[in-house]
Amino acid sequence: MTYRLDQALAFEKLNERVLHRESCDPAWNIGGKFINGGYLQGATAAATSAVVGPDLDHLAVSTIFAAQVTPGAFDVEVDVTRVGRRISAATARIVQDGETRVSSLVTLGELPCGLEDTFVEQQYPDVAGFDECPEVWGTGKQPPAAEVVDMRFVPGFGPRRADDPANELYCWVRFRDGRPLDTLALVTLSDIAPPVSFAQGRYGWAPTLQMQVTSYCKPAGDTVLMRIYGSPYGAAPYACEDVDLWDTEGRLVARGRQIAMPPRPRSTDDGKSGH
Repeated sequence: MTYRLDQALAFEKLNERVLHRESCDPAWNIGGKFINGGYLQGATAAATSAVVGPDLDHLAVSTIFAAQVTPGAFDVEVDVTRVGRRISAATARIVQDGETRVSSLVTLGELPCGLEDTFVEQQYPDVAGFDECPEVWGTGKQPPAAEVVDMRFVPGFGPRRADDPANELYCWVRFRDGRPLDTLALVTLSDIAPPVSFAQGRYGWAPTLQMQVTSYCKPAGDTVLMRIYGSPYGAAPYACEDVDLWDTEGRLVARGRQIAMPPRPRSTDDGKSGH
């Protein structure tokens, strides 16, 4: 069986270092105008694996989003920096219409299967399980991403009203087709959840400027629990947002950090600023 994520990150190899896609999977489109940052980071990670070694884990992926990528065709150009016995590294660039729009540093290697004898400060949180949480998108009109992932906010840790702000979100995520977790999935899912601003009653697009995901061990199962939190995060023009990811065995398998622009107030019908 070929899972939808793997189909979405499969490339035509033009030569030893250039890979091509005619389009992205429409499920990763945001409003039909531009592509989700996690998908783009996953594309650079998948392309690097295709060039360097498909069996290696993604230890770290750090990405700069210089310009939006639109739903059309794009190339990924991979420059291999090092191929070693333990660590390999490369730079991968998404090029669209002759312009480099996304650039990633990708480090590959072999991760352990567990975190025994490893100090982990962020212990598995005591929150409601996947089956106890309602689907984010419910039964109404659903965004394209709902075709690919089943996302569920933990009750009490979802979006808030502006007069009841918080600084963190918890949600469960898994692929609808049952695809098991691996480091490519962690890299791609790290940006699928709403921004911290949703916990503060501020809704809208929060464009990512830079993002990094680091994996610590091979993930188990097919479901990930995500804690999305930010500090500092508020009225500043740029915001720092972190995400912790635990697998089905309760292990902290990855962490992401991104610098983004939080949603801006929008004008209401009476001309005043609102959210």
